Amino acid sequence: MHLVSGMTVRCENALSKEILKANDQRLKLNNSDHFESNNNYAKVRFSTTVIVVSSLLILSFIILSNDSRFVRTQLPVNCQQSCRVQFVESIPTGLNFSAGPIHRATHEAWLDLLNKANESIHIAALYWNLNSSEYPTAEYGRHVYEQLVEAGRRGVSCRSCQIRIAQDVSKGMSDNEDSRRLAEQGLAEVRTLDFDKLLGSGVLHTKLIIVDMKNIYVGSANMDWKSLAEVKELGLYIQSCPCVAEDLHKIFKVYWHLGKDGARIPPSWPSTLDTPFNILSPMEMVWDGVQTDVFISVGYCRKSSRSPVGKLLNERNSVFCGFM
Repeated sequence: MHLVSGMTVRCENALSKEILKANDQRLKLNNSDHFESNNNYAKVRFSTTVIVVSSLLILSFIILSNDSRFVRTQLPVNCQQSCRVQFVESIPTGLNFSAGPIHRATHEAWLDLLNKANESIHIAALYWNLNSSEYPTAEYGRHVYEQLVEAGRRGVSCRSCQIRIAQDVSKGMSDNEDSRRLAEQGLAEVRTLDFDKLLGSGVLHTKLIIVDMKNIYVGSANMDWKSLAEVKELGLYIQSCPCVAEDLHKIFKVYWHLGKDGARIPPSWPSTLDTPFNILSPMEMVWDGVQTDVFISVGYCRKSSRSPVGKLLNERNSVFCGFM
């Protein structure tokens, strides 16, 4: 069973249209992508909805019971915060674009994110493959792994930096040696989800890093050196944004619960996972000086105004999508 989740960002600024246009021009430069566009931007509203949709935002979400073992996360009452947001991307070696914006590299954003950790790191991952190759660009994966080790050691010494990893069982993809070593060295707590046992089929497809409950990466990149150097990937690096971090952490808590030995699917939602934010009541925030509405949507793959697919359908007259 797969469930789809999306982070929806509405920017009330004409600049967003120009950013999308520039990205479209760059996408068209790669003929192998067979990307076509009529460049008819007159139909794009000034209130442009940017929906970053890919495996980056495909989250497996399970209904949970009202379980006292869950600790309620108190979202800040005032979410009218000013957050720093960057697009980050991975571009394969040898693939060059002569026009369009150049975004920060994914591995650089990850290193910066992990280096800032003082209290906690929560990672949701499909599989691990950071250290498996001596290929030149595999060094990006090794650097990320080394930064995780360093963060874990800071936690061991000061007892403050907690690393938790929720991962898929990754059958046929990886032996998850990287995360196993972190756990064996006492640098991280690791739980593995097996959706075949929980639901009969499915995977945890989330790629998410939350640091200190305020800094976040959410994107398409796996914990794999190839995702950092040899595969097209796209994500958001969000800084100083506790409202978004706390809301995403609710999703992580679902995974953490279901990764316990003998875990089963409870029959109903827990009140601890309630959120005041949705399509009708988004977070009203300022992202890099732009007034922005944000909500994290989680739902089954169905046509619904509260699901990402429903959101896309509702906004189909003003949506710009680029697919990798």
